[in-house]
Amino acid sequence: MSTEKFLEVSGLKKYFDVGRSTLFSSQSRSLHAVDGVDFTLRHSEVIALVGESGCGKSTLALLLMGLEDPTEGTVMYEGRDITHLGDHQRKDLRRKIQMVFQDPYESLNPTQTIEEIVTEPLAVHGLTHERDERVKKAMEDAGLKPAEVYLKRYPHELSGGQRQRVVIAAALVLEPEIILADEPVSMLDVSIRAEIINLLAELRITRQIAVIFITHDLGSVGFFADRVAVMYLGRIVEIGTMLEVLEKPQHPYTKALISVIPVPNPRLRRERIILQGETPNPIDIPTGCRFHPRCPVAFATCNASDPPMVTLSKTHQAACLLLVK
Repeated sequence: MSTEKFLEVSGLKKYFDVGRSTLFSSQSRSLHAVDGVDFTLRHSEVIALVGESGCGKSTLALLLMGLEDPTEGTVMYEGRDITHLGDHQRKDLRRKIQMVFQDPYESLNPTQTIEEIVTEPLAVHGLTHERDERVKKAMEDAGLKPAEVYLKRYPHELSGGQRQRVVIAAALVLEPEIILADEPVSMLDVSIRAEIINLLAELRITRQIAVIFITHDLGSVGFFADRVAVMYLGRIVEIGTMLEVLEKPQHPYTKALISVIPVPNPRLRRERIILQGETPNPIDIPTGCRFHPRCPVAFATCNASDPPMVTLSKTHQAACLLLVK
């Protein structure tokens, strides 16, 4: 894995206007979907972006893809600012950054053959050179071997795992440098999930592809990711190597997520940390630390002071007032 930072995200925010709180109010309100995110991604690195539903993971992916425009912040790709691009420039960018969505049943056009689905991205980008060879290689790299068996089939003739492989093949055919995988295994049977994760792990080696793997299940990426970024209510609250985050979590939210990961050996069971209440409404962000209403170790200052990101090592950071010296 290269140490070169080729994707850099700084101060990224996305607010959605949701109108006035009441009919007679003149003050507009905003939903803070992404609220100041910073991280870097290196060549062929895998980052797991982890958090509960509604924490902003998918919105962040849409911002990186250029499918949403940020309210503030910048995204740099290979030293170039790609935060606000025109349609033509954005189209070129999507050859390099591809997305694999959550639901393979919704991602595929049921009226198209697998060959048409995987070929379509090439047609959209006007790439006709060696089309058949690229389609075959993408399909076989995605685990659809031999490709000829699947070319004339339709999505309804395939299993859920095979459909997700078709989605991955359609991304690979453009030879991207980054894949944004948004909950790519959550709709699949448990027996198939490991196969898709193993496939992505293999692709990062064989094709030198970097992966941002979005998931709510920290346990599913324990052997796969190089680093983990834990999101809560629009922000990254802890980021570090997989070993640092799993073995030495520092943020109370990270500790709670890890505590519910199943452990095969019953003698090594962890004490579960059950968080109280629901994630706060992103329209009405709590004052101070946004996690304090649910935090089992919160103290008086937490509802008044917004914690800074504290550097714990060269690769490990967390935002908690308990870490501030």
